[in-house]
This record gives sequence, C-alpha cells and structure tokens, in this order.
Amino acid sequence: MGEKGRTLKSDLLAKSGAFIVIAAIMIACSMFMTGNISEASTYSYNSSSEDDIQTEPVYHPVHNLKAVSDEYRTVKLTWTADDGYEGGFTVYKVVDGKLEKVGTTHNRSYNVRKLTPGKKYYFKVKSDTFSSKVSATVIVQKTASLTLIKSGKERWDVRKAARQKTWGYDTIQGACAYGGYAYMALYNRDVERIKVVKVNLKTMKVVKISKPVDSHCHGNTLTYNPKTNRIIAVCGKGGKKKAVFVNADTLKQTGTRTFSISDSFIGEEYKGIAGLAYNKNENRYIVKIRSYTNKIISYSSDFKTKKRIKITKNESELLPQGLYTEGGYMYDVQSFKNSRKYNMITIRTLGGTFVGKMKVRSGTSGQLYELENLFYDETADTWYVSFYRANVKTGGDTDRKNYLYKLNNLW
Repeated sequence: MGEKGRTLKSDLLAKSGAFIVIAAIMIACSMFMTGNISEASTYSYNSSSEDDIQTEPVYHPVHNLKAVSDEYRTVKLTWTADDGYEGGFTVYKVVDGKLEKVGTTHNRSYNVRKLTPGKKYYFKVKSDTFSSKVSATVIVQKTASLTLIKSGKERWDVRKAARQKTWGYDTIQGACAYGGYAYMALYNRDVERIKVVKVNLKTMKVVKISKPVDSHCHGNTLTYNPKTNRIIAVCGKGGKKKAVFVNADTLKQTGTRTFSISDSFIGEEYKGIAGLAYNKNENRYIVKIRSYTNKIISYSSDFKTKKRIKITKNESELLPQGLYTEGGYMYDVQSFKNSRKYNMITIRTLGGTFVGKMKVRSGTSGQLYELENLFYDETADTWYVSFYRANVKTGGDTDRKNYLYKLNNLW
C-alpha cells in the first residue's frame, strides 16, 4: 500500500460514529478531483495486515436520564455517564418544536428553571458524542414556609385571646380578612354553632365577638363581600346547602340563604358544602361541593348558578376544609387524613384549570396540626393559615389548641 493509501486509511479510521461513511466518500471524491487517485485506480486494504491500525469509535453515552419536577417552575435532570469520562454535557429543551440550548455542565445533574406550571417539556442531554432524551410535566408543588404568630413567648391562640366569651367554642374553622382585620369562626361541637371573632391583625387583639350564629352551622369557610359588608359562613355539613350572613361591623346575623344545587350535577354522593369564597374581581361566589368526585359551582352575586366545574388533581384521601379566592385563582384547602401525613393547598384558575400544589406541614410526625383555612390580608399583603390541634389527655379530657401562621411563599 502506498503512503497516500495509508494516510487515507488512518484518516478514515480516526473518524467515529455515523459520520465515517460520509467522510470516506468526501475524501475519495476530493482525491479523485485532485488527481491523487487515477480514474482506473482501485483503493483497498487488508484488515488482517500487520500494519493495519485497529481504531474503534469512542462513545460517551448518557445513561439513566431522569426528569423530576418537585420545585416551583423547575425540572431537575439527573443522569450517569461512563467512568473516566471527563467531558461536559449540553442540556436542551424543545421550544415550539425546535431544540433550544439551555446550558452546559460538567456535573451529572442540571436544574431547568422558569418553566410554565402544568406544561409538559421534552429535554435532551448530550455528551460530546452521544445523547439521551426525556420528558417531564412541570407539576408545581412546593412546601410551605411558615412563621408562627406569637403572643409574648407563647403561641397566639384565638380562643385564649377571646378569653371567657368563647367558652365551649374551642375549634378554629373558617377565616377571612378585610381592612386589616381577621374574622375567625370558632366552633362549638356540643351545640353545633359558631361564634365569629374579629381580630386586629396588627395588634393581634380581639375587638369583637359575635353571639352564636344560627343552628347546625359548622363554619367550615368564612368569606367577606365588601359590596354588602357581610361575612358569609357556610353551613354545609351533613348535606346542608345553607349560608349565613353576618354584618362585618356589628357581627350580628342578618339572614340566611339556601343554595340552588342541581341533584343531577352533584349526584347521590353529595355530602354537603365544603367551601364558599367570594371573588371581588368577578363579583361572584365559588362553592366547593363535598363529594367523592370534586366539583365547583360558580354563583353570581345574587346566588344564581353561573357555571358548574368538575375539577381534577385533588388529593381524594385528604379531608376537605376551606376555600379561598383572590384575583384569578381559587385555593382549595385540605387537611391530613389516615396515612396522608400532610396538609395541602391546591391552586386552580377560576375556570378550574390546575396550577399547582403546596404541602403545608405543622407539628411533628406524631402530632400533626390540622390545616383549617387560608386567608389574605390585602392591607399588609400577607397570607395566613390556621391550624387546629387536639390532644387527648390522661383521663379522657381533650386539650384543643388553635394556631395562626403567616404563609410566606404562596405564589
């Protein structure tokens, strides 16, 4: 074999991957045109020759590529590579059907941030010679950051702050806020009634307490309508479909209203109303139905049915609690139950489209606190959540506590 033939063979064998055949054709054409190999010449080599260079393509595969979304608007990609590989990796995502470079790294993981909640993304991770692909849906879920509200060195408890005026009313239920004041429902399970407690959120002082509100009212949710200056308490336990109106200034009950709910929509599984929330932007009410299949009904300001919505991605094994709405979103509150050792807030648009979830933990694994409500103080731009804790003492007595926290990272 001539020197030029040896050079050609070495060049070809130095190439790797699927490009080797294309490279060989390109080089052969180049040599033909420049006269290095005549038209009648035959190019060949003996693979068993002693001077043959045994060169194999070198691949650096990306193994076990995985994508997980467990942080707000973020997907974490992880993978493995061959031992000894010291090269880098390039990360891509598909945008409008085209690959878009996200970044490079020498690590075996990469966080792709600022993604759209609920959207499915496709990703590609490439080493210098090999790539792998994976997809992930950005399920927005994060853990709540909480700040405990205290009175001196102790936990602030609305029942203790109200003193003897709430004797027997020992369990926090629904809550809402307006003008720097919180309105909290304390429930008396012996008489099945609530009292509404008005609290100054700046001083944490109780300024007014209502008389017992209606009969058989659980008060699972409180909501405030600034157009009517009324607090509305939902009385939906045990199949009821009633709301009670309370004047926000005097805390006197001013009336009741029974909801019109179609039996064909709720079905035989109906267990009552789990939540009620007024949206001031839309001037309408949102009602959460307590049933095995989760449903939402939108009502006009005069309680005429506007829209029925079947919702998805609810934690069916959690206990339904309050409902809150602000801006274009509704916030569905659920507390722990059975093996589910956490509370949850699920965020949706007013049309029912899933946006994200937030796990809300408080207490210890042996003594979890039950999340009861979520509300927003617009004057201080602050979100709050309330928890209830029951501790059965020796002898059978139950010590009931109610705690209030600031929720720091709700989006």
